[in-house]
Amino acid sequence: MSIVNSQLGSLVSDKEKSAYLAKIRSSKDKLIHSGINPFENLRVEPEVAESWIASYNAGVDPYAPNNSEYVDYDDLSKRLAANVDIVAAVDETISRFLGVLKKMISSIFYADSDGVVLYVLEGEVSNDNYRQFGTRVGGLWNEEITGTSAISLCVKHRDVVQLVGPEHYGIVMQDHLTTAVPIRGSDGEFFGVLAMTTLHNKVGTGLSYSQPYNLGLALALASSIERLVQFERKPYGTDNGGGGGLLVSGRSEEGARFPALQDLIGLSAAFSSIKKLAKQAALTKANAFIYGEMGVGKFTLAKAIAAERGLSPDSLAVLSFSGMPDLLIEEEMFGREGPMGVVEKVGILEQAKDGVLIIMEIGDAPARIQHALLNAIEERSFRRIGGAARVRLGSFQVVSTSEFDPAELVKLGKLRSDLAITVSQIKINIPPLRERRDDERLLIGHFLKHAGERSGMRRPPHLSSRAMQVLLETPLRGNVRQLRDALQYAVIVSEGETINEDDFPLGIEDAPAKGFSEEDGDGVMSLKDAERAAIENALAFTNGNIREAAKVLGISRSTLYRKMDEYRIAR
Repeated sequence: MSIVNSQLGSLVSDKEKSAYLAKIRSSKDKLIHSGINPFENLRVEPEVAESWIASYNAGVDPYAPNNSEYVDYDDLSKRLAANVDIVAAVDETISRFLGVLKKMISSIFYADSDGVVLYVLEGEVSNDNYRQFGTRVGGLWNEEITGTSAISLCVKHRDVVQLVGPEHYGIVMQDHLTTAVPIRGSDGEFFGVLAMTTLHNKVGTGLSYSQPYNLGLALALASSIERLVQFERKPYGTDNGGGGGLLVSGRSEEGARFPALQDLIGLSAAFSSIKKLAKQAALTKANAFIYGEMGVGKFTLAKAIAAERGLSPDSLAVLSFSGMPDLLIEEEMFGREGPMGVVEKVGILEQAKDGVLIIMEIGDAPARIQHALLNAIEERSFRRIGGAARVRLGSFQVVSTSEFDPAELVKLGKLRSDLAITVSQIKINIPPLRERRDDERLLIGHFLKHAGERSGMRRPPHLSSRAMQVLLETPLRGNVRQLRDALQYAVIVSEGETINEDDFPLGIEDAPAKGFSEEDGDGVMSLKDAERAAIENALAFTNGNIREAAKVLGISRSTLYRKMDEYRIAR
């Protein structure tokens, strides 16, 4: 079951869709102005009509520019700490498709199980009313405050929700399409909501054409987030020794283990060198620095080093500064001591013991934290917040990760030179996937097999020759993670055992088109210019309707989106 307006989605022409949107708006206006029950002539899903009534009875002003309320700092801090692994998974997933997503959305939210926003990404598709409306981390969304919204409905019903324009109670959202998807654990536990909103086109019916695509994209993003969270919680547990937002480790489930070096997929010369250095780091217990582009597998390799040492998940601590307020970082790192020396919180450094401390994106650490971290590593001791006596540390190994090598981080002013020397006794560079095409072919087969198994397929799906060509020609800026998620998405949306290039998510097929001249002939329009002109003419003819323009051009919508990005044609 899902709360999606199926009646609107079944209509075909612009005229029909516009008329139906007008009827939805009229039904809501009759409730707001005259108290007429929308069930008398139901135009929306029953849950939406019930929410309108609840918003009306709560006295929510549908014309208010901003109905949001915000939780206080202490409450927000606790929520961020309790949801740190989920927020990190959201940020990691969104960052893989950041460039494309920002061009197609007004905003993406993650809200916890109470509807409190813990993550916000603002996109480029917006208008003045929405920018004024907006929200920020800490915003509380429910019917009594914000009125009917996709977030509040998803929290209430814990189901997929999609609201089109006037289905939102607030008038400021009448030009937007919002999709909200639950985020759940492996046991079905409801963690919160991923919501995505975007502005419709000038015709006023683009929202309904975007319904299935936005729904599929939101589901794919949510699925990726759930996999990341479940992967972290299954091997490494969720007990972080007193709470706190920087630790993703603790007590493991029985039988859980790290990914072993021999299980990592790759046969290229570069990958063989990576494994050799990782084995050396495990053998010598020297501090290792792993660097490379987003998504190449830095975190996975760091955990494999711990596996090579024969360590249990209890001996791993992960330090990440992403999304954490600076005021919380010190306490999370060093712990807190109360009156009479009572330990109120065990810090992450103390949790590392004699195992491995993985520091994610070390260049994101604030300067004052870098100084304290350097002292703790070198002296193998520290003071808890509020404490006087120094706490002795074990001989833990530090494995740091970054998109940049240590020298570049120092040059950029993001890493102290003395700390850079301390944490990079062994440096391991993971090249991007586009430089390891042999490894990519192996990974494609591996991910297809597992994606097919997760989808309940008897046999793994296979790629058409054109789909394989697209993958091998695409730069894949998100590297291994982008490849994995693209294949998972394609398995979900494809209708059979064969995956075609149009089954990939928006942004995956950005390899250069073949056969188009880059230069103009003498007085003759180049094929590239002709293609650009054809697209612009089709969009003008269809009043910007992407679906209809794609039909006119005889290409898929995903190909049209890609071409519009390539030629920088506004959407």
